[in-house]
Amino acid sequence: VPTFKCPQKNDAFTVNDTSKGNGALTYPVGLITADEILAAGSGRLSIPNSKYYLYRGPGYCWWSHSANGSINGYASIFIVNNNGSLTSAGVNYTGVGTAPVINLSAKYVKTLKGTGTTTDPYQA
Repeated sequence: VPTFKCPQKNDAFTVNDTSKGNGALTYPVGLITADEILAAGSGRLSIPNSKYYLYRGPGYCWWSHSANGSINGYASIFIVNNNGSLTSAGVNYTGVGTAPVINLSAKYVKTLKGTGTTTDPYQA
């Protein structure tokens, strides 16, 4: 079940705010999660989708921050594949980039509108 809430305060990474998060970050930079990729419009796991903003065309894959298991003895994580699908790859896989993410407060998540495509992006 996708979620945008951190169940534990120590997992809610923030820069200075220790009331809502852990205040542990110096630089507020992170990788996108599998849940955020799905919410961005990728659709279901392993289903190609070229109609949302994370799709960059053949040859472009993006790492996520979400672990998936192991493949041939290597840890694997979810990626946006070059066909736009959410899939997984071993951490030894090369040629994968990163995608930026903007995190919204949980109170805004329910108000998102749009389909996550380049012509109808998600909006608050």
